[in-house]
Amino acid sequence: MKILIVSDSHGHSELLDELIRIYKDVDIFLHAGDSEVPAHTLFPFRVVKGNCDYYYDTEKEFIIPTPFGNILLRHKEDASEKYLKDNDIKFYIHGHSHVKSAYSKRGICYIDPGAIAYPRDDCSSYAILDVNEDGGLVTFYRLEDHKEVKQFRVYMGIPKKEEKKKPALSLKETKKAIKEAVLEELKKESKGE
Repeated sequence: MKILIVSDSHGHSELLDELIRIYKDVDIFLHAGDSEVPAHTLFPFRVVKGNCDYYYDTEKEFIIPTPFGNILLRHKEDASEKYLKDNDIKFYIHGHSHVKSAYSKRGICYIDPGAIAYPRDDCSSYAILDVNEDGGLVTFYRLEDHKEVKQFRVYMGIPKKEEKKKPALSLKETKKAIKEAVLEELKKESKGE
C-alpha cells in the first residue's frame, strides 16, 4: 500500500495538483492540515483541519483502517498514548511543525511530512509511506525537484501472513471506504450542511 502524505500547503493547492499528476500509482492521498482551502477542492486528498483552517468545516482527525493497522491523521502531534493504544494506531501522521521527521515509539510510527509551503527545515517536502506486512518505508522528497532527501525504515512487528488475523478491511475495501467518505463530504458541502 502506497500513501502520499503532505501538510501545511497554506493555500498553494497548485502544488498538490502536481503531486496528483505525478503519482498515479498512489493508493491514498493524505493532507495533515493547514491547507487553507475547502477540503473538497483537494480531492483525492483526505484532509484534516489545521490551526490555520479557520473558515472551513473540516474534520479534526481521521482514523483509517488498513490491512496493516490503523492510521491516525491529525494536524498536531497531540493524541495521548492511551488514545493511540485504544484505537490500535500503527501510524500517526501529523503536520504543524513544518519539519519533516519519522520515528517509532512503542510500536507506533510517527510521520510528519514537513511543509509544502514555508518549511522550517532545509526544503519544502512531502513523504511517501510504503506499507507492507513487515512494516513500512517512509521516503521524504524535496518538492522542488521530487528528489529523495531521506528514508526511514519502520519495523512494526506486524504479524507474518501465517500468524496474521483477518484484517478489518482489504486494500480494495479501504480505497472504496475512503472514496465514499470523500464523496459524502462533497455532497454535504454542496448542500450547505
